Amino acid sequence: MINRDMDIFSNQYATEIIWKSFLPFIKATEGEIVKVGVVLPIPQFEDFVVAQLCTETLTNITRYPKSMIEINDSGYYVVGDIHGNIIDLLRIVSKIYQESEDNIPKIIFLGDYVDRGHFSLEVVLLIFALYNKYPNTVVMLRGNHEFGRS
Repeated sequence: MINRDMDIFSNQYATEIIWKSFLPFIKATEGEIVKVGVVLPIPQFEDFVVAQLCTETLTNITRYPKSMIEINDSGYYVVGDIHGNIIDLLRIVSKIYQESEDNIPKIIFLGDYVDRGHFSLEVVLLIFALYNKYPNTVVMLRGNHEFGRS
């Protein structure tokens, strides 16, 4: 249980909570990852932690705006169309995280984070936590599901 009286507005507070909650799954084996949501419970977070993560993400997006990116480094992974599938995202991030020499993932997310899967919120939380933790090596692009409806 999280103490609501803690300084929730400290830099990256929610990012660290969410990252540390997902990290055991990211370090898990393929056999363990397939049990997520069945045998192993998916992390759940209080509303104020989710709201704080969104605030941290918005702060980082405005602090590090990326209208155009130039990749001068090899080793980037391009990930697209997660569509709310937390198992696929965990598999992908686990592979990338474990293969990176310094445990600093280099990922370009192509959008379409939500929609069809049952865990759209969890997918967004993990991607936001990754972006906030590694703003120089994780890129989030918008897909057609990330645009507001008119």
